[in-house]
Amino acid sequence: MLSRLNVRKKIMLITLLLLIVTVFVAVMGYLYLRKSNQRFSDMYNFNMQCMDFAADLQTQTQVNSTNLYGLILSTSEEEYKATIEDIKSRKLTIDEDMSTLKALLKTDQEVALMTEMEEKIIPWRAVIDKVIELTGAGRMDEANRFYHDNITTLEDYHTAVRNLTVYNREAGAAMEKEGEDEFNSNSRMLVITVAVMLILAFFISKVISDNITKGLLKTVSALDQVAKGDLSVPVDGKLLQRKDEVGMLLRALDSMQNAMNQLVGRVKSEAAELEGIVQRVNDDANILTEEIESVSATTEELAAGMEETAASSEEMAATSQDMERAVHSIAQKSEEGAKKANEITRRAKDTQVRVESAQSNAMKVFEETKGALEKAIENSRVVEQINVLSQAIMQITTQTNLLALNASIEAARAGEAGKGFAVVAEEISKLADASKNTVIEIQGITGKVSEAVYNLSLHSNELLKFMSNDVNQDYQTLIEVAEKYNDDASYVDNMVTDFSATAQELLASISEVITGIDAVAIAAQEGAQGTSDIANRNSSVNMHAAEILSQVVKSKDIAEQLGRAVAIFKTN
Repeated sequence: MLSRLNVRKKIMLITLLLLIVTVFVAVMGYLYLRKSNQRFSDMYNFNMQCMDFAADLQTQTQVNSTNLYGLILSTSEEEYKATIEDIKSRKLTIDEDMSTLKALLKTDQEVALMTEMEEKIIPWRAVIDKVIELTGAGRMDEANRFYHDNITTLEDYHTAVRNLTVYNREAGAAMEKEGEDEFNSNSRMLVITVAVMLILAFFISKVISDNITKGLLKTVSALDQVAKGDLSVPVDGKLLQRKDEVGMLLRALDSMQNAMNQLVGRVKSEAAELEGIVQRVNDDANILTEEIESVSATTEELAAGMEETAASSEEMAATSQDMERAVHSIAQKSEEGAKKANEITRRAKDTQVRVESAQSNAMKVFEETKGALEKAIENSRVVEQINVLSQAIMQITTQTNLLALNASIEAARAGEAGKGFAVVAEEISKLADASKNTVIEIQGITGKVSEAVYNLSLHSNELLKFMSNDVNQDYQTLIEVAEKYNDDASYVDNMVTDFSATAQELLASISEVITGIDAVAIAAQEGAQGTSDIANRNSSVNMHAAEILSQVVKSKDIAEQLGRAVAIFKTN
């Protein structure tokens, strides 16, 4: 699955994973805070208000009970009226508190306590009204007795109010305890959830980073092998099936390696064939030298015979038959020399054609390989995109660290309620640091890949330069040698043809010698001139043969240098 994604998508996947973890933590924290806030809000809106109103009701009730005794003990009209006004005011407050409490109460226990209060407030109000009536009539002693006789009624109402207050206080404490337990439970769940998400994110990030780094390490190893000249190790087929930049780089490397294998193989084959051609040319040159030496020896014998003929015409008549046989032998050797010269000419032309064909094939392979190498090197520069993406991840991890720092600050401000977020912020910071280390490792490996690609490009350019300059120049030298060899062979052919014609003329002259001494003398003179010409041409032929041998030796040296140049490459 990961092998089908390019490096950019893998890095975007890691970034998206970090963002998802961050958003998830933020959402979970928000939901838990909202739930806790709702519980505290409910505690305030119901229990705390009920406690406030119940406490106020208890206070108003106790004060009014105390005010009744103050009425009985009042010594002035002003004090009496002020007490009456305070009692009335507090009765209205008590009625409002009772009405508000009745609207706030929800549980059956609270409703039962409220019902008890409503039942107890009726006799309580009756006692208050009766005391006010008696004190208003000036019957203080009777009011005092009535107050003390009905103090139990007043205490019953006080007890009912106190019971509601105590119940609300206990309910508030229970709700606070429940809220604290729920908060602790939510905090534990949040920490566990965040820990699980962080572990999952770390595992996925590690899998993705390992997928990238392992592919890059294998690519570096393959590039090192090629840079050392070892073309025999094939690229792993599984790595070639990857769809990311590593797969693209390895496929380009495989294409380049195959092209270089073909190039080096062809160069070795052409060098071996060239060495064979040189050997054959050397053998032919040796044969030609031997023939020329044979012709030279025959010419010397003919010159000696012509001198004897010139010295004595009588001896010429006696030895004319021997000369005729010698001339026949010269004619036969001339014909054989002509055949050898034709064969040498044909071999020279074949050599020239083969060398030109080898040069054409080598240049074709060179152009194809050059294009493939340039394309492969251009494709390998996709590694530079990894540096750009790595910089983007470094920026994201920096921002993530800042987010974690802000979260830690906010958690510290929240006090106990923010401890869970402090843990989350710390884990996010660790994850960002791990991502930063992974990016640094990727950048280090990418640098090695870039260095290996640079070395490969450098050596490939040197090989291409060698092929373009040295090998092409060597082929051109071989072509020039073949052309000179062809010219020399043509020259030998012409010379042997002339030599054959001269031998025929010599034979005709000998026939005339047989018929007449005068004709023999003339023919001997012509024969002497012809043999001198042949001797001169033999010298020229020897010079050309030596030149051919020199060129052959030079071609052999070039072939050996070419073989040594490609021997550094290990092919399959």
